[in-house]
Amino acid sequence: MTTAAAPGSAYPPSIESLLPKARKLTAELEAVPSQNALRKKFRIGANKAGLLLDALRAEFAPPATPSAPASSAPDDAVPPPSVPEPEGPEVPEQIPDVDPVTADPEPVALPGTDAVPAPVTVASAPMQEESPRREVRPLAVAALGLSGVALAGAGVVASQVPVAAIAQWPIEQTAGAAAAGLVALGGFAWSATSVIGALLAGRSGRDVALDAASWAVALIAGFLAAAGQVAFAHWAGITDWKAFLVPGILEPSVVVLLLLANRRVHKAAAGQPSKPIGKLMALAALLGGFAIYTNIIHAPARSGLVFGAATLIGLILWWVKLQDAAGAERIQEAPHSKRLSRRTARYRALRWLILPRQTLRAWLISLDHSIADAEQGLELARRWRREYTESRAAKVGIFDARRFASARIDEFLHANK
Repeated sequence: MTTAAAPGSAYPPSIESLLPKARKLTAELEAVPSQNALRKKFRIGANKAGLLLDALRAEFAPPATPSAPASSAPDDAVPPPSVPEPEGPEVPEQIPDVDPVTADPEPVALPGTDAVPAPVTVASAPMQEESPRREVRPLAVAALGLSGVALAGAGVVASQVPVAAIAQWPIEQTAGAAAAGLVALGGFAWSATSVIGALLAGRSGRDVALDAASWAVALIAGFLAAAGQVAFAHWAGITDWKAFLVPGILEPSVVVLLLLANRRVHKAAAGQPSKPIGKLMALAALLGGFAIYTNIIHAPARSGLVFGAATLIGLILWWVKLQDAAGAERIQEAPHSKRLSRRTARYRALRWLILPRQTLRAWLISLDHSIADAEQGLELARRWRREYTESRAAKVGIFDARRFASARIDEFLHANK
């Protein structure tokens, strides 16, 4: 038996605390809500929503209509007169607050005997509680950064001061430095424990090891890519401090685009309105390709290939990491959904040769709206061509006609979600 989560608690609510709210929602809707509606309403996972839905169905399922027994009265028997019910305010039926899992039926004696059979105990399947989620506290992050900077600065200063000079410090100065060091160490230990504990809560050792390895490789690749960008700045004639700002242009821009696309994916998985990610992914691929190009062509000999490979590896690791973080929710939400799938429709080479313009338009629409069905992409391409032709017939410019046709496709897909 789990306890109900307090308001503002980081632990997920239990089935017992959610069941009264689910009953109230069922009474308001006058029907048992779906699993997705329960997930969105109470912000719970699929497993807990399924258990809650099973409990609601068992409680609110309509009773089976018993078959009418054969009447011994003759066919021409006159039915008894119906007595009108007294008029008055209709009283809604009170639904008993009974747990369908733990409720035991009353024992009934066997026909012809006085023996009452022993009640049969059915072992209910244990509920799979979700692992508690802990949020990273902003205060702990700020304390971690400040204490880390303070300790690093103190270490640099202490490494440059001779030991003999430190031995000649007055007692007050030595005690003050020791107290400041202890405060910095305590703040660093507390904040590091809080942040790391929140990041590792509910995760296995293998997951942590994989994350640590992937981020370590990504950091090494990012450092090499940044070194290549600095060398590219020197090759371009930027030799002052501005050369160290060049690494903050291309690769970080690609990472920002990937993060924005990942946020749209999470919003779509949560049922919130979100835009397609095709354009963001296309821009990320364009900027990533340009970053690889700049790292390859600038350096003498073959060092540019190393820097270009570092850029490619770093961006691939970022993309895979974000895909892995968003994939579980989307697969759990709609495992066979074509609209929410990140796969893009594929078209045969023969179609590309015979109808290149129509196939290209269908592929672009499928990429922009994450459509995995090739036939749907072709139908949308034909619709786009009709809208474009009608606009051109009305003396609309080429670019305006293209924008109008694309807008009509967006409206059509939004209306048919």
